Parts: sequence; structure tokens; C-alpha cells
Amino acid sequence: ALLPSFEQELEVTEQHLQQQIQVATSFEQRLNLSTQRIKIATTRYLPYQNLDRYQLLREDFEALCRLDLTKQELFLALGSLGALHQLCYLLEQEQQVLRLPGSSTRTCDLNMVVVANPEYKNGIRALSMRRLKENIALFAQARAHYVKAHLRAVVSACAPELLTKAVLTVTEQKLVCNLMRCAFDFNPRVRINLMERTITQLKSKDDPNAECIIVVPDGISYAEIEAVLIDDERDMHIQSLHSTWSSDIGLTTKESAVSYFYSLSDELLYYLVLALVPKGHPIALKDFLTKLHQRYHLVIGLNEAGSYAVEDADFIANERQFKLKLARNHLLVSLSDACDYVRNPFSQAVEREK
Repeated sequence: ALLPSFEQELEVTEQHLQQQIQVATSFEQRLNLSTQRIKIATTRYLPYQNLDRYQLLREDFEALCRLDLTKQELFLALGSLGALHQLCYLLEQEQQVLRLPGSSTRTCDLNMVVVANPEYKNGIRALSMRRLKENIALFAQARAHYVKAHLRAVVSACAPELLTKAVLTVTEQKLVCNLMRCAFDFNPRVRINLMERTITQLKSKDDPNAECIIVVPDGISYAEIEAVLIDDERDMHIQSLHSTWSSDIGLTTKESAVSYFYSLSDELLYYLVLALVPKGHPIALKDFLTKLHQRYHLVIGLNEAGSYAVEDADFIANERQFKLKLARNHLLVSLSDACDYVRNPFSQAVEREK
């Protein structure tokens, strides 16, 4: 039997703790109960057992494994597309978090606008630079909103009066900090210092009986405690993942520009064609562009562009340059000016067999 998902397990244990706190007869009992740490069962699964992104990843991997690639080629192709799906997964999850109530971000665009020819300095390249910066910043925005929303949900269930009080007493500060520990599974050796506005790990040389919660004697508002948690650098190690991985797999480049922008390398384009175009069955260029957008949020032509403040002629030119890029890599079959098909390079082998 499958183990319960991380999301379900966290929800059950939190509800149980909140119920205990709600029925407590005194404030001191609520404070003592809030020191209990939430136990999260170890699981081999991601927070979601089923997700459309997982199915798309599986389809790409199966398509690549059906080809007669060498082990090295297969390894590189799986690694590149696996990383691309991971980037899409993170963007999609960040978008979902920012759709939670209370977010100031009303719209959340995940599109990665691809510059087909980096030598062209038009509106597409400027837009691509902006979209890259916005996608990189999405993690910090989603993290801050999740932290704020999750803590408020726990405090609201246990001690809602604390959310509206102008100043929290010493005891109330300790309650909020203990709820914070429960909500985010803090290590017992983590010190929450409200005086210095820091959350730090106690060192081995520190007194084992040292106070792990340092309050503000004169009082502090809930919003200020919340800001301490939001400003904490916990989990910030993946903040640069989008920029690092996209550069590593050939999804971004700087070329002669000052800033990076989205641009498919020949290798990544080759892997995408291998995954999306069946052997011996070329697909229309417009259908290929639609697949790139629907599966990976990649925007190249006018049909996928939406309502960006860029001239239509720039997107038309970008699609034309992308078509030339495919042709240079022997991935395009042009039957006429209006009939362009993307072909899998393994199609030649299929034709010879016939």
C-alpha cells in the first residue's frame, strides 16, 4: 500500500494538535501543548502522489528510451528534459501558492519567452530578460506568502485573538513562537530571537539549557513576529535554482547581452524534438510550437504569445528565426512556404528500413 502523502500527513497531525489546544482550559495549558512538535512520517513520495507534470515527464522519458540512443546520449537527454520538467514543476507550484487567499499577486505568468536568434535585439529579447527575472523572483514571493498564510492558519485555529492585538505580551510571544515551531517543524536547537529579529541554529558549544525563545519585554506585534519568520533564510538555498539549472541545460544564454534571457541551445532543441516528434511521423511546425507552450510554458510564436506589449511583427520574426534554427539542425521538412514540418532525425533510419 502507498504511504500517505506528505500533505495529508501534515494536515492530520496539525489538526490533532490544534484540537488539543482549543479544548485546553487555561492559557498555560495551551502554551504547554504548543511546544509539541508535529511528527511527519517519512515517505518516499513527493508532496503529490499524482500530478499532470509527472505524466508529462513519464511520456518524455518513454519517448527517449524508445530511440536508438547511445547510453551517453540517453543520459544527457534524460538529464536535460528531467531538469526542464523540474523547473516547470517549481514554477507551477509557486503559482499555486500565490493563488492562496491573501496574496497580493493577482496574476502569475509562467511563460518562458524564447529568443530564437540571440543576435536579434528586438522587443522579444527585452521581454525574455524580464520574464526570466520575474520567474526567478517567483520563488521568494511564493515562499513568503506560504510562510505567512500557513502560520496565520495555525495561529487562527489555536489563538485567533493574537492576530489582531496591537502588542503581544511575553507569554503570547512564546505561544506564537511555539506554534511557529509546530507549523514549520523547527529543530529543537533553533533559537527564535525576537529582540534581534533572527532565527539561528544553536551551536554545540552553547549552553544546552540556553533559552530558545528570546522575547521582547516591552511587547511586539504579531506582524513583526511574522516578518522575522518571512525574513529567515531557511530553504533559500534553492532560490537560484531556476537561473542555475536553466543555464546548465541550455535554456538561457547571455551572448552579447548584459543580462541572461531564454534561448534554446541546439542540444536542448534536439532533445525536445526527440521527445515530442515520433519517428517517421513529422508534425506541423505550428503544432510543435503549441506543444512547447502547453508542456513546458515555452513561448516562441505569435499564437502562444498572448497579450504581451510587444509588436506582432517581432513574434512573427522570432518564429521565422526559430524555423531557420530547426532547418540548420536538419530538424525541419519544408514542403512549401506554408507547410513546414518538424521531423525526428531518427526518421531517416525508419525510411531506410522501409
